[in-house]
Amino acid sequence: MNWAGLNRGFISFIMVVFSFCILSACTGGKKAGEPSDKVLKAEGITFSVYPIKAGVKGDPRCRKYYGDCVFFGTDNPIMTLTGFEYTKISAKKPGLMIHLGKKERQELHRATQKYLGTQLAIVYNQVILHAPKIKTVIDSDKLQMTFCNRRNYKVILSVLQGALIEDFSKEYDCGCAKDK
Repeated sequence: MNWAGLNRGFISFIMVVFSFCILSACTGGKKAGEPSDKVLKAEGITFSVYPIKAGVKGDPRCRKYYGDCVFFGTDNPIMTLTGFEYTKISAKKPGLMIHLGKKERQELHRATQKYLGTQLAIVYNQVILHAPKIKTVIDSDKLQMTFCNRRNYKVILSVLQGALIEDFSKEYDCGCAKDK
């Protein structure tokens, strides 16, 4: 029996198993950018969705979004998400995967049909969190929201997990490059 060959084979096997365990522990078995399996609940939190339009600096309706002046295109939100479930996404651009109920899915479908080619702002506490340009009609029970920096992501996670932030508009930084 060749003990040296057997030992090398055994050591190689152990190294492969050990490497797999380390990779699985680091990524939770997920590829980068995939949501985690843990579904969380945003108790008492409401995100509102508005179409937005370009504004002129000095206009009292102006809201800051990445250095631009924009304003809501409607007086009332076109949809709201209250007490929703979500999963975290950890990637180069961290984010949330918001799970929609049947009603919210239908509202999102109608909104993206009506406002195709327009930016829809996801708003919390009068601060625009995310305003992607709608390039296609969305018919899904999940809505992905990414953040341009980890600080904003952490601020939102702390809010979703129940932290009270006295002046949210000062904590959330709208200074990243625009979504295109």
